[in-house]
Amino acid sequence: MLNTPLSDVDHVARPVVAIGTDYRPGTLLDFHTHRRAQFLYGMTGVMEVNTDDGTWMVPPFSGV
Repeated sequence: MLNTPLSDVDHVARPVVAIGTDYRPGTLLDFHTHRRAQFLYGMTGVMEVNTDDGTWMVPPFSGV
């Protein structure tokens, strides 16, 4: 499910829901929370992930 908003599938009664999102280079998301745990996996580019527990640089083909 590519570029499907989480709000469209968050109600699904499954332990894991997978969605894919394409972001333009330089995209910055506001700090936010999720109802479930989240796993991020980047195919291209580099992500910087900031949480209350730390900051991670995530290279391509890696997850956090």
